[in-house]
Amino acid sequence: MCIRRRRIFAGIRQCDLPLTGKLSNLLAKSFLPPPRTEVTIRTLHGFRMTINPVIDAGVERSLYRFGTYEAGTLYWMKQLLAEGGCFADVGANIGLMSLHASRLVGEKGRVIAFEPNPVTRELLLRNIALNGCNNIRVESYAISAESKEGKIYDRWDVNRGGATLIKPSGDATSYDIREISLTAWFEGQTGPDLVKIDIEGYELEALKGARGLLESEKPPVLIIECSAVRAAGYHMDVRDIFDLLTGCGYRVFKSKKEKIKGLKEVRNANELPLHDNIYCLPSGMPGQLERLPF
Repeated sequence: MCIRRRRIFAGIRQCDLPLTGKLSNLLAKSFLPPPRTEVTIRTLHGFRMTINPVIDAGVERSLYRFGTYEAGTLYWMKQLLAEGGCFADVGANIGLMSLHASRLVGEKGRVIAFEPNPVTRELLLRNIALNGCNNIRVESYAISAESKEGKIYDRWDVNRGGATLIKPSGDATSYDIREISLTAWFEGQTGPDLVKIDIEGYELEALKGARGLLESEKPPVLIIECSAVRAAGYHMDVRDIFDLLTGCGYRVFKSKKEKIKGLKEVRNANELPLHDNIYCLPSGMPGQLERLPF
């Protein structure tokens, strides 16, 4: 019964009508039992996840209410990932994107899930085991511009996924971690076909360390969280992300995280979203753009 209700509530969120977001939230709160602790649910995508919507107001509360999160991102992953491909999930959190990619690439494909927060990584591993996904490899590295020792800080004032490598101004629990660049991690291996990067203000540093992949003969497609709102708090300028990507020969597009929409090309840095994903396609991939459902 709950999965049917979540499907209905998620469908309402996709409607292009005023206040559908508020309406879907109101219906979910009214017709689903209030969560009191950790719970295991079946998502709209067919796999199960253990979540705690009581303490996490982001990914986990959305999964509890709607059976999905960032439906637009998941849709475009399906368009961009083929069976047998390789997906790098930078900032894997509790595993939603990794589990989705696991099904898309199949048994012959690979998913590399990078999650440096040890508490979050424990739940990620549990969700992978829950679904018997043998094609997901979990790494404890944080992706950065270089290999070094570092720290990751909890940001429960945001949500579980708000953990960041950038030291917050107030008190926060931290964990010692190891950082590595994507270029270094994939050295000697076939590179990824698609990379998702959502690491709370550290996206530019991750891209700096990925230049070897971005400028390779077969550069990956990228999905990157681009948040001018959060960047300001972390003293980062998202225009630098745009400049780096276009300098590496990428075309940049934007779309909505939560809604299944087409891609709109970003032709200059002033057109970047305030807080959404950007989709970055190597301009040297003949036919790639024409095959996508714009």
